[in-house]
Amino acid sequence: MSGPIEWIRHALSAPRRRRERREAAWREVAERRDGTFTPDRTTFWRFRPPELTAPVGDAAVFVDVYAVQVNNTRSLYTRYRARYAIGFGPRMKVYRAGFSGALGTMLGFEDVEIGEPRFDDAFIVRTADVEATRRAWTPRAREAFLGPLDREGRVQTTREEVSYIRSGIDEDPAVVDAGVTLVGDLASYGREWLSAMESVPEARWVGATGPWDDRTIPSAKLEVRGHPVRLYPAVYGAGVVARASCPVGRALEVFDASVDDAGRLGAEVPEGLLGPSSAPLLAQIGPATLSCDSRTVRVTLAIDAGTAALHDAAQLAAHLALGDPRTGTFR
Repeated sequence: MSGPIEWIRHALSAPRRRRERREAAWREVAERRDGTFTPDRTTFWRFRPPELTAPVGDAAVFVDVYAVQVNNTRSLYTRYRARYAIGFGPRMKVYRAGFSGALGTMLGFEDVEIGEPRFDDAFIVRTADVEATRRAWTPRAREAFLGPLDREGRVQTTREEVSYIRSGIDEDPAVVDAGVTLVGDLASYGREWLSAMESVPEARWVGATGPWDDRTIPSAKLEVRGHPVRLYPAVYGAGVVARASCPVGRALEVFDASVDDAGRLGAEVPEGLLGPSSAPLLAQIGPATLSCDSRTVRVTLAIDAGTAALHDAAQLAAHLALGDPRTGTFR
């Protein structure tokens, strides 16, 4: 009798052992990445799977499990998600090459090439944001998808969020870690623009904080003439821009004016706004927009303007908000 009884005991304990193995893998990844782990709290009445959150640069990757019920069959999926660190990114769908990909091509969908033959042969990449998608797929992200993740699952993004979904519950710590790397790297799209802001002389970098789905936007803060100026990426229209903002320190009218690449204004601004110190900066920041809502002055320029232009934009924002130091009109 001991044989059948032992077999039954072993079979009944298998789900518990598997859960323990899975939780050990997720906890290992969380500890290695200085993240957090919440164990499985599923009861007979409620499905509450494990959760993992891990920082990757200025993004935070959230890993959980969700179930799809079809008739009497329930399928489980591991889901990796993160918001774009700069608040905006390319939309794309990426999945393993196969029949569905061939059908998509037949129906007229474009298969975009990333530029690495091994990756391009393995995956279908569908996007209207071609150059941004190529920039987002870093060598580390590509290697994670090709290597430990074994080309399984699909990546899908919106303008705000990256998600990667795999069938089943991931139990191998190497696979979970690779999934975090993949999504974290994609969500770090625009890291070179953040680096340019961080490199502005005398700037203090303030990284993203908060929960994975409501993170603050990272920024560089500096003082110009004792007044705070903030440099940060901002969503503007159908893209992302760089912006320098400074609280107003004098009476200012509301204004909004464009600046061309030669420093010429496209609209009138309040009299006395531009003094001898601020006028030369217009030509140095390239095409830009100057605006004020009576509380804050904002200088908006191309996201890839570079460190020197960002520094000049910060100086200009302070001069507009406080008054030109060479004319004595500041507070």
